[in-house]
Amino acid sequence: MSQTGQIDAGDIAWADLGKIPGDEPSGECAHATDKVMGHEQGGRRPCIVISSPVKRKSGDEPLEIAIVVPLTATKRTWWTVVEVEDPTVLNKESYALCHNVRAISFERVERKVGPLTQKLFTKVRLILREVLEL
Repeated sequence: MSQTGQIDAGDIAWADLGKIPGDEPSGECAHATDKVMGHEQGGRRPCIVISSPVKRKSGDEPLEIAIVVPLTATKRTWWTVVEVEDPTVLNKESYALCHNVRAISFERVERKVGPLTQKLFTKVRLILREVLEL
């Protein structure tokens, strides 16, 4: 994590998911790997941390990545979207975009917001099983 605290599975954390095309100042070109493409979510946004597999056993080199599901304020009716109905963690209605699950470096994680309820985290994980065909 780039700044404060430990993140765990089930936490919501702010992360920088990359530049959205058109957001960079005119004449400036973002590095190709930092730009989002197609329907990928980008920008600075809250994400649900699905896992942060630092290491499996003593002596392993830390991975320093987090598997996250980005959140959006835009309501979608797709089966892959879960409404985050917990107003204690986020101040507005949010929706977990399970079809946009991705691995990000801890360097992209800015700060922990708080934990998701166990009920909502379980719902997200069940949808992820279907999306990933596990």
